[in-house]
Amino acid sequence: MAITTPETVTHFVYIAPIAVGIACGFLELIFVHEDEPGMGWLTHGMHAIPFCVFFSFISMNLSFVYTKLNLGFTSNPTYDLGIRAVIGLLAAFKIKAAAAVTKGHGSIGEKLGHSLAIGAIIAVAPYIWPFIAKMKSVPSFLKK
Repeated sequence: MAITTPETVTHFVYIAPIAVGIACGFLELIFVHEDEPGMGWLTHGMHAIPFCVFFSFISMNLSFVYTKLNLGFTSNPTYDLGIRAVIGLLAAFKIKAAAAVTKGHGSIGEKLGHSLAIGAIIAVAPYIWPFIAKMKSVPSFLKK
């Protein structure tokens, strides 16, 4: 099996974004529990899982959208990485903003580094997923 890069994926990817999103959501749950004790961290963390899946879907299916829309500028890897970086920053901003609106607390309790780590994972997921999928310990249904 050849390693596919985001530039060579021409089909809609659905299993990998769900797996990455759930993993990022649980990582966010761990971060929130550490950063916001007693702030309703479970509801905030469970709220983060669907948004991590959503942003992972966007990041991991950009190449599919590029091919369907026949966008010429997307052949430049700098644009591709830049668009994914913006998606990662939007995810980090959304996670940080969700912590700011927690009931009873006026300040943002989540650490910036934790939010940026989640955003970075979402941004680079299309690049690291082919290596994860090649591991023998990954179940075959996750390799689609």
